[in-house]
Amino acid sequence: MPASSAPGDQNGRTAAEHEAIWQRFLQEPSAQLSSGRLSAPPEASVSLVFQVSISDGALRRALQTLGAELATTGAFAPFPPGYWHATIVPPAFLADEPSGGSLLLPRSFAQEAMTAAREVLSGYPPFDMHVRGVNAFQDVVVAVLYESGHFADIQRLLRERLPQLPERYLDGYEPLPHISLGVYQDLARLPQLTDALSANREREIGRMTARGIEMLIIPLQDGRMGEPERHPVPF
Repeated sequence: MPASSAPGDQNGRTAAEHEAIWQRFLQEPSAQLSSGRLSAPPEASVSLVFQVSISDGALRRALQTLGAELATTGAFAPFPPGYWHATIVPPAFLADEPSGGSLLLPRSFAQEAMTAAREVLSGYPPFDMHVRGVNAFQDVVVAVLYESGHFADIQRLLRERLPQLPERYLDGYEPLPHISLGVYQDLARLPQLTDALSANREREIGRMTARGIEMLIIPLQDGRMGEPERHPVPF
């Protein structure tokens, strides 16, 4: 079950998209402080996400070292290591009783999604993920992830069985492979963080082999995320 895009083509596209975001940030440095709330419909009680968790020990140590270095600028607060992941399918939002015409799905969709994912991805080949460089998104600082088109391939396979899954984030952005490292703080120190990110734009961070993904069912309360249920989807 090969990826739908040639590795060089997809990795080049990833690099170009990250570069465009970086150049916009340099031209007009702006960042949003985190509210601690997920952007979600108010009626949503659950967020459902497909992701790869960062489990490789060497890669985790490298991400932790990088986060600690960026934190010395005073403008960055790293996420805890348990948060590190790469999203494949943007969040879908579920509710106990979704109203007609809303973007919300019923809670029963979670079981349907888990069953379908395990069937569809059974036998999918393990693939390499290469983490190199950093970038500044509007609300998070990220490490850049190259995965040769497998994320798009997996999303396509899942959406063929589960067309209700979103193609984009709720704000309209398309998924771009990355690992969120942390959030902004003390925006008065943003120039120091910009310098630190510039110095690490091509930093070699590490690699890992993905041998499966996870489906997370995350309870929501007033837009805040609770402890997720993790359901492995091995290849």
